[in-house]
Amino acid sequence: TVQEAALGLQRFGTLSPPDQSQVMHGLCSFGQAQSRSGRIGFTAFAGYYQALGSGIEADREFEELVRAHWGFAEVSDILDDMKNKFAMVGLAYAFRASLERAGGSSLTPRDFEEAINRVGIEYGAGEVQRLYDAFECGGAL
Repeated sequence: TVQEAALGLQRFGTLSPPDQSQVMHGLCSFGQAQSRSGRIGFTAFAGYYQALGSGIEADREFEELVRAHWGFAEVSDILDDMKNKFAMVGLAYAFRASLERAGGSSLTPRDFEEAINRVGIEYGAGEVQRLYDAFECGGAL
């Protein structure tokens, strides 16, 4: 129902009250969603997010938008998101020196191997080369 959706936004989302109101207005007015029943139909809900998503190019940005509206379904989803963000921080840390030396250009398999070895991640040269080959990097990432 409209009331349940509003409570969900308030309880699980990270939006400010005015932004929550804006989302609810969008959901309710998209296809006259709440007309008689007080419910937001699937078509209205999907249409609203399809319209919002049409201006967003990256899937990750759309996921962040939906997450800001509705939060995470399960604690495991929060942990998975944190894991992914920590991985990005770790990658930035691991490759910072290598990319600064290379001027932000590509990394050779040897540069890649040295960067991950510096942070305690050890894969052999053959494994790193297989990674490069799988992505058809032509000798550099």
